[in-house]
Amino acid sequence: AATAAAVAAAAPTFIATNAANLDTMTQFALVTLDASGEQSTVGNLTEVGGILPNAAGVDAQRGTYAFLTLCPPPHFGTCVYAVYVANGTVAWNVHLAKGEVGENTRVDAETGTVYMTVYTQSTKQTAFVAIDARTRAVTKLVDVGDDKVNVAVSAYNRKARTLYVTVGLENQRLLALSAATKSVTHNVTVANNVYVESMYYDDVGGKLYAWFATSSASGVLGVLEPSTGAVTPLFTAGTKYTANGGTMAVRHSVAYNFLLEMGEGGSLTPSWLVIDVSGNKGKLKSATTLAANQYPINFQFLK
Repeated sequence: AATAAAVAAAAPTFIATNAANLDTMTQFALVTLDASGEQSTVGNLTEVGGILPNAAGVDAQRGTYAFLTLCPPPHFGTCVYAVYVANGTVAWNVHLAKGEVGENTRVDAETGTVYMTVYTQSTKQTAFVAIDARTRAVTKLVDVGDDKVNVAVSAYNRKARTLYVTVGLENQRLLALSAATKSVTHNVTVANNVYVESMYYDDVGGKLYAWFATSSASGVLGVLEPSTGAVTPLFTAGTKYTANGGTMAVRHSVAYNFLLEMGEGGSLTPSWLVIDVSGNKGKLKSATTLAANQYPINFQFLK
């Protein structure tokens, strides 16, 4: 029985919003993926507007999956949609106020609360907000100020109820936004001029992982220390892979990555990399080229 449990733990299932056309970001479907990146369609997401690659999350209690979208016509701005993982039908949606741009959406799997940063165009201010999955109430938790938070680079630490985001390009900073204390608990410079492209907090192992580039290397997977900004590189995939915002998930010392592989003439091929990150180094377990219409943005653990 223990062996069966270990096998189940090592073989997760993912859920994602798949864009069949990455150039136009259209033809969205709700899909599941196995650990090798193989896709199965759950349902078409015809009701929602354009889906934004800003990460997302599953509400295990209600059986829903929430993500950020461009609101469908005739509305403007950004919306958060939650769809049922069983069939892709819409469970609820929230329209942010006009001039408010949602970014960096993450979901607390236990409470279903959606945490995100929101940028207000008129004031050029950023806030850390929560959306209650029961009441759909939007609550501002922390004023982040005039820091322009990078879009589609975030991670959520469920135990600490903290959202990690980055600010800036050079001399990048990592902010820890606490829903528990309604404050910015860390604001540190990321070491060695690292440019973070995507992040994921592993609640099982208690580590913050980052996919990043430096002045001398790109396609690097490593561990980021939120309190100091120190970075420990584990694995380098090289210049041919680029991250695509919120496209990494780590569990049981295995990192799953949806990336774009750059080919001749700037062509981009969707790829799925599985990397063992146990110990202090990473080892590539598999690299799979996905079909030309498979772009599983916002993929998250389903189980």
